Amino acid sequence: TAESQVCPADTLVIVHTSGSTSAPKGVVHTHGQVIRNMRRQNTLRGYTGNERLFSNSPFFWIGGLAYSFLATLIAGARLICSSAGPAAILDLLETQQPTMCNGVASTMLALARDPSFAHRDLGSLRRGNLYPIMPADVRPPDPELRSNLLGATETGSVSLWGDGDVALPEHKRGTFGRPVTGIEARVVDPDTGQDAHEGELWVRGANVMQGYYGLERRQCFDG
Repeated sequence: TAESQVCPADTLVIVHTSGSTSAPKGVVHTHGQVIRNMRRQNTLRGYTGNERLFSNSPFFWIGGLAYSFLATLIAGARLICSSAGPAAILDLLETQQPTMCNGVASTMLALARDPSFAHRDLGSLRRGNLYPIMPADVRPPDPELRSNLLGATETGSVSLWGDGDVALPEHKRGTFGRPVTGIEARVVDPDTGQDAHEGELWVRGANVMQGYYGLERRQCFDG
C-alpha cells in the first residue's frame, strides 16, 4: 500500500546505491534527518564557516552530497571541487587555498605525480585525509595509524568516526573509530543474532534512512 511504502512527505533526497555487489536501491532521507545529522557531524569534526574544504567526492554519492556539499552549506564554509585534469586542479588549489580536504585519497595520486606538483604551494591544507597532496608537516608517516571513516548511504554519511589528526597505537591500526552521535552500532553473528568479534555491522539511530523507495519498512529493517 502507499502508506506502508517508504517515501515521507518531507523527503529531501533519494540516493541510489548498490553497495559493492548488490542490486541498486533508492535510499530515502528526509530534510530534518539529514540536516540534524550534518550539524552533529560538523561539530564533531570542527567544520565551521572559517574553513575552505577541498573534496573530490562526487555529489551522487552520499560522501559528496552530505559530508561535503550539505555540510558546507550548513557550516557556511566554502567548498572547492573540480573534475578537471591534475594540473588544472592544482591551479585551483593554489588559487583557492583550502584549509581542509576529504574524499578518496587514492584518486589524488595523479595530482601528486603531476610534473608541477613539487613546485606547488599547498601549505594552506592543515587537516583531512587526502594524504598524497597534503604538506609534509601534516602528512602522517603511516596513514594506517590514523582513524578511517566508515559510512553508508543508509546511514546518511559517516557512521563510525575517529579523530584522523591523531596517531593511534599500533594495536588500533586500521580502526574506524566509534559510532557518531545519534548512532548505535553492534557487530553481530548473522547466524545467531548475538554480539561477536567478527560478523555483520548492525546500526540504528536518528541518522539512519527512512527506508528503501518502493519497499515496505519490514523489508528494509530487522526487528
